[in-house]
Amino acid sequence: MARGRKSKPTGLKVLQGNPGRRKLNPNEPKPGKAKGNIPAEFKVERAVAGEDLKSFKPPGAAKEAGKEFKRLSAELERLGLLTMVDVGLLTAYCQAYGLHKEASAWVNKLGMVTKTKDGNLIQNPHLAIVNKQAAIMAKIGAEFGFSPSSRSRLDVKGGENQEDALTVLLNRRKNA
Repeated sequence: MARGRKSKPTGLKVLQGNPGRRKLNPNEPKPGKAKGNIPAEFKVERAVAGEDLKSFKPPGAAKEAGKEFKRLSAELERLGLLTMVDVGLLTAYCQAYGLHKEASAWVNKLGMVTKTKDGNLIQNPHLAIVNKQAAIMAKIGAEFGFSPSSRSRLDVKGGENQEDALTVLLNRRKNA
């Protein structure tokens, strides 16, 4: 785990003229461009008093986790950042993503504060899930270089179809 201040993204260093004069990482992973689609849970209409919420269907966590796993694993494989020993960590990230997405839809529908049966206002319980899953995603995502600052610390040479030493060793032991 890296210590100290987070690195600035390489792109930002270049824009600022590399003020620290430190060597830039030429092998930083370069993921594909993201689509600017607005997530469906942001389009949820806020519930009104007395509305029957039984018909509200937020995105299912497991389905969303599966779609995210498929999307991310393809990109990580292309960059040469996904090995067989990383699948569990990526699975945990995707599970957190699915739970985050489902809970976010509920927060957007109900608001950050809800009423109890007694009429008292409390924090929406889904908000705690959103926050916890976001923290998990940030922690795991940094390991895979999902943020610009964590990506600047990664050194990827060759990218596609490059096997690391651990994968070669594990495959050799499995085939022996």
